[in-house]
Amino acid sequence: MKIVKAAKQLTQKAIAYFKSAKIANSPAKNQLSHANFPAPFSSKMISPQAIKVTQTLQQKGFSAYVVGGSIRDLLLEQKPKDFDVATNAKPEEIRKIFPNCRLIGRRFRIAHILFRYEIVEVTTFRGMPDKTKNHPTHQIRSNEQGMLITDNQYGTIEEDAERRDFTVNSFYYDPSTHTIIDFCSGVEDLKTRKLVMIGQPSIRLREDPVRMLRAARLSAKLGFAIDAAIEVEIKLLRTLLYSVPPARLFDEAVKLFLMGYGEKTFSVLCQQGLLSTLYPATAESLQKIPQSAQLIQQALYNTDQRIHDHKKVTPAFLYAALLWQPMLHQLEQRKAIESLFPALYHSMSHTITQQTKITAIPRVLALYIRDIWEIQIRFAQKSPKSLDLLLEHEHFRAAYDFLLLRAESGEGDEARELAAWWTQYQNSPAEKRREMQKEIKNPHKKNNQRKRHRRKKSPSSPPES
Repeated sequence: MKIVKAAKQLTQKAIAYFKSAKIANSPAKNQLSHANFPAPFSSKMISPQAIKVTQTLQQKGFSAYVVGGSIRDLLLEQKPKDFDVATNAKPEEIRKIFPNCRLIGRRFRIAHILFRYEIVEVTTFRGMPDKTKNHPTHQIRSNEQGMLITDNQYGTIEEDAERRDFTVNSFYYDPSTHTIIDFCSGVEDLKTRKLVMIGQPSIRLREDPVRMLRAARLSAKLGFAIDAAIEVEIKLLRTLLYSVPPARLFDEAVKLFLMGYGEKTFSVLCQQGLLSTLYPATAESLQKIPQSAQLIQQALYNTDQRIHDHKKVTPAFLYAALLWQPMLHQLEQRKAIESLFPALYHSMSHTITQQTKITAIPRVLALYIRDIWEIQIRFAQKSPKSLDLLLEHEHFRAAYDFLLLRAESGEGDEARELAAWWTQYQNSPAEKRREMQKEIKNPHKKNNQRKRHRRKKSPSSPPES
């Protein structure tokens, strides 16, 4: 509590410092302002590994800072998820300094410094593109839509700040002096709780369309309003997300929904029109059946709670919820031309295949989703011979939770009755289970039973005379 109280006092001092520095007369957001102020938090709140990486680089003669969202979160008195470092050392130079370094990335080379329980991401200061940006020897190249496809142009700290996405992510913390450099008046936007883009949104969103999703995610996480200029461009440019590789969009989708604020993120995606871009079949189902949103929102709420309780979560469960209504719609159509299970298998394949064209779904997760859906149908059948086998299925628990979710979200009386029956069955002793199996009515078996009739004897013929 003392640390939090001290942090609040230091934050007020920092804001007062900015006011005295005449930030009101600072340049527009597409121009750099520059101000230093003492960090209003203890250095103990920063990862020791990130401090170690920064200090090691500085000792080797390089500039190095803890940067971005971690400093933003500390200024907002929130706990950062991870800590990143920015430096003027090039990736190959970083690898020579740290034996535990691994270089990744094609579009922009990044160094991962591997520790036992943590990975510190280190990036080299990025430079600004110039008139030769599409020259074969230049390190920044873009496609016809303006999306950056190669981005290994290195530059100064000022250029790096200008290349960052939002003003509230443009903080640079120097542990050697315990000061923060703010190039883009980010503190002002923290005070007004607004997400403002550095530079022109029309250009920055074209450079990397995934920034639209980051805007939605940060808005949900921080409770910040998205700047009107960004909202306008999102509506105009959201289809550029289709030019992003599906594998990368899947990774971004995981960040959207599995960071502990998925329910809020879902609302922001709907407000910004991004849900219909990422999940068009889901958006179409929500238009036809608005109440189906309850299942998705309840799934996201439950997932958020599990994350806060440090329990395991899987993207498969959320994808099963997001695509449940589109799959049921396909199933109803297929049942008109084929029997139940062939129709089910075709419907599941079609729904997942269509979604993977936008956000990739790894094969292991696709199989998991199919199991959750198929078991819903088998729950309804309650075949006596397969009840106990179903309990032993590796994904029974996830499928049962999905059934409870359907019941909780008001899907109908059948879902509630099935949830109650399966809850009783799995919690009952063996003798009670046998009784429940006998009570199950099986019309299919009953209709197939053939009645046996005795053949009547024909009257005997009269004897011939």
